[in-house]
Amino acid sequence: MEMKFSGEFELAPPPAEVFKLLSDPQKFAPLLPTFSGLEMKDANTAIVKVSVGIGRIRGTASTQLTLQQKIDPTHATYIGTGKVMGSTYTMISSYDLEPKGSGTLVKWKGEGKIGGKILALAGGGVQGYAEQQINTVIASLQQAMSPEGRKVIPAPPKEVDWLQRVMHLLGLAKSSGQKHAQTTDTSPESTVSAAARLTAGWTGTAKASPSLKIKSPLKSIGRYKDFANIADRHTGDKWVHAALSRKEDGRLIRGQGLFVDDYKVDGMLHMMLVRSPYAHARIVRIDTSRAEALPGVVCTLTGAEIASVCNPFMQIGPDAAQNIRDFPLAVEKAVFQGEPVVAVIAENPRIAADAIHLVDVEYEALPVATDWKSALEDKAVIHPGMGTNHHWRGLYEYGEVDKTFAEAAHVVKIDQMDFHRTAATPLETNAVVATWAASGGVDFFCNNSFPAIAIQMIAPALGLSIDQIHCKTQDIGGSFGIKIGNYPYMALAALASKKSGGRPVKWIETRSEHMLAGGHGGERTFLDTEVALDQDGVITAVRARHIDDCGAYPRYEPLGCVIWSQVLPACYKVRNLRIDFNQVVTNKGPASPNRGYSRLQHLWFMERVIDICGHTLGIPSDEMRLRNYIREFPYTTPNGCVYDSGNYPLMLEKAKALIGWDKWKEKQAEARAESRWLGIGIGTTLDSGTNNFGQARMVNPHLPFSGNSEVATIKLDIDGSVVVTLGSTPSGQGHETTTAQVVADELGIRPDMVEVRTGFDTAANSHGGHSGSYASQFAVTGLSAVHGACQKLKREMKMLAAFALEANENDLEFTVGRQGPELRVKGTERSINYWALSSMVNINTAGQPEHFTDITLNIRHVYRPPFKIPDIEKKTGNLTLTYASQLHIAVIEIDRLTFIPKILSYTAIDDCGTVINPKIVAGQVHGAVAHGIGSALTEGHVYDKEGNLLTSTFTDYAPITSMGMPDLLIDEIETPSPFSYNGAKGMGEGGGAPLHTISAAIQDALFDEGVIIRKSFVPPNDLYEVIKRADRSSATKVESRIG
Repeated sequence: MEMKFSGEFELAPPPAEVFKLLSDPQKFAPLLPTFSGLEMKDANTAIVKVSVGIGRIRGTASTQLTLQQKIDPTHATYIGTGKVMGSTYTMISSYDLEPKGSGTLVKWKGEGKIGGKILALAGGGVQGYAEQQINTVIASLQQAMSPEGRKVIPAPPKEVDWLQRVMHLLGLAKSSGQKHAQTTDTSPESTVSAAARLTAGWTGTAKASPSLKIKSPLKSIGRYKDFANIADRHTGDKWVHAALSRKEDGRLIRGQGLFVDDYKVDGMLHMMLVRSPYAHARIVRIDTSRAEALPGVVCTLTGAEIASVCNPFMQIGPDAAQNIRDFPLAVEKAVFQGEPVVAVIAENPRIAADAIHLVDVEYEALPVATDWKSALEDKAVIHPGMGTNHHWRGLYEYGEVDKTFAEAAHVVKIDQMDFHRTAATPLETNAVVATWAASGGVDFFCNNSFPAIAIQMIAPALGLSIDQIHCKTQDIGGSFGIKIGNYPYMALAALASKKSGGRPVKWIETRSEHMLAGGHGGERTFLDTEVALDQDGVITAVRARHIDDCGAYPRYEPLGCVIWSQVLPACYKVRNLRIDFNQVVTNKGPASPNRGYSRLQHLWFMERVIDICGHTLGIPSDEMRLRNYIREFPYTTPNGCVYDSGNYPLMLEKAKALIGWDKWKEKQAEARAESRWLGIGIGTTLDSGTNNFGQARMVNPHLPFSGNSEVATIKLDIDGSVVVTLGSTPSGQGHETTTAQVVADELGIRPDMVEVRTGFDTAANSHGGHSGSYASQFAVTGLSAVHGACQKLKREMKMLAAFALEANENDLEFTVGRQGPELRVKGTERSINYWALSSMVNINTAGQPEHFTDITLNIRHVYRPPFKIPDIEKKTGNLTLTYASQLHIAVIEIDRLTFIPKILSYTAIDDCGTVINPKIVAGQVHGAVAHGIGSALTEGHVYDKEGNLLTSTFTDYAPITSMGMPDLLIDEIETPSPFSYNGAKGMGEGGGAPLHTISAAIQDALFDEGVIIRKSFVPPNDLYEVIKRADRSSATKVESRIG
């Protein structure tokens, strides 16, 4: 490849001074970009070492730089020759000096030739790289010849080395009047400082003639410059467990993320929805003519139109539940307030927003079922095809329940407890851009957090094969599980695009729409709870009836009818349980998974049981837990789940020490003497991750799901880059960072050398039927897939390197050398870098052994946990793989006049097994605590008796802000899981712990007032009513049979 350049620029000094610098190789060479060393061969020849980098290609070049011609003071010509990374190059540069005013006009020409492997790898990047380097040389010359750079400095002693001579030349060394020992500093820090001073303040480029083709290079911060700087500060020899800031932050904090609303393409249309103002109403008439007449409106869609071309969504529930007619729009009637009835598609969102108010819909109100009681009466049947609102019932019974109750020393009875309906309030609401392809398929750019399931729901509804759906995510602004359920809107946008002739259609949910219909955290009622205890306060049996309200459409929610049983006994060793579990549909917004899906509600129930029993029997809260905690691991629960590891007593011990338990107990005694309501509460919870989807068959035995899986691909790209693609859909968890840390350790490189593709993309073929981000499983399934892919890639790399280096595979090590990541023969300088390895497979394939034909350096690995299909009749089996745990303690005081609870101190101890990145875990802890505190004190969905949501805005719902957060005291323990390759257990569902903890603290503050906390939501108004009612005597009963 040949390159030619020319140009001109001005310098301040006269030609004679400029010539002295240009004609001396010893002075000129240090001005070269990435200069790293010099050795003079003779007066006119220098051997110069420079670092070379084009994209990810890195190496060190040794150049022989010769002053071929010099005419004092008007001309100098240099010839440079050398080799780098298997390639040769020659360069010729000449400089003609002319007086211009008091300064010098420099006219220059350059020619370069390069050949070899680097061309195949870098391609057109060589030209741009050369232009960039020329501009840098010119900049260095201008700076060196500036008045500041030309300060008169006496020549240094001859024995001073080349670096010191350059420092003197450029005015960066100390005065020669000082002793030589004082003026010589060749440390790396000094060199860096000198370089910084050399270029300080210079932002210009070389002046060029009109014919000059070189342009000023675009300013760039480097692809992962921030993350590289973070990695530079790491001092350990391993990357896993390093508290690195997230790789993703570099783009996100600069506003360079790509969320759905950032995605823009030509011809994009916008969709807005007309929603039902009624909780239950027959649709009598729809008139869209006025909306369609508005300029800029492209078309409208109604439920009847969609039903004629679309199949109902698949239902997970059994039997009659399969008759539910669930479409993207209401067809014959609306069954919850906020259900979409009409879609309007327009040229921009403002027109669409105006047009929805021009749609005329006539409704006929119908009777409503807004709670579990009215739902079970079946006076207002929501789905005629199902014939009842009682969607599912199952009996979970283990051990000898009745016998244990008969032998109990104490029986505590609790009449009713209620877990409330919540919103996840992610920063980014549900959103999608859908494009119906001319070929009949559809492209989605969305923020669904479980796209593998979403496309399985959408494909049969739209009459497509899975292969006809291209689904992609990028950055997602939080999910907490709630975005699993946005697939009906994805399908609706696809149909809107189809009707619009294939133009892309964007839908962005407003905040009030999200609160109404974006997916709620499910509510649950616990009835007729009875608890058997022995004389020491150890719980021996529990029996109760649970009723789950999943809202208007079951959709994903039937899985919640079994997922709760992953944590059947919570953190306690009770072996005898009978839970009569029921699920009903009501005229409320559909529920969707939400942080600790279904387990959250059950764990709150078990924590209330342990807490109420302790208070009722007069056993201190810490002692009550210690008497009941599971202590030996792995532990098999009564229903066959296996708790992999943990140490709950140690967590309690650390939490008590961190918060200052004894001092707070003293302060509590003082407060009670002053009639103040101060309580101390403990909450212990579990975070079960990596579901066995075979448990779905306990709900519907005909479902085809079982086990779990996740996929990752890793490859050496043509230039030797390490590229990883995941099947997960990160929404703030730092998957790119933790993946890079794992790969870095496996390959012996730095994490900033690992390119982790952002988001999910079906086109990348790095997904399976379970792929997504849910149930806190990425640290287990996702990283296991990454680890497995790494192992396969390493085997292939070793085979290639052993052949190339004529070495034994066992003698090779993965490391980083002068030319970047490489494999080296241990104890020698023999090595081969990644791009050379990649070339053996991609561009330099001749003459290799026949068995190399299966080597691709492009690995797809599927990780499958070792699950078995559960026993669907006995409802037993290992339903999940790992169990992280959290233990929180809160100190709360309730104002006797305002009834406002104030958190005085809060501590959280977490055990997520082996910690991949402590900083990311700490972020998860803080977020979970905020979510939980908000849910307990300020965030609750409230409906009136007609099914109107009274909390559809942040004015009424009041999500927690930083002003409502206490200072947190956090710590951790590590009990590595024996069931994951890295000992990790996942971290993300800890948002339940604050609910348990705050309920317990308020209970502790008010127990002497005759109060039992039986609701998970305890805002001031509700506390006032609870204290006013003080129904402990009727809410709980105790039978003691001792003696």
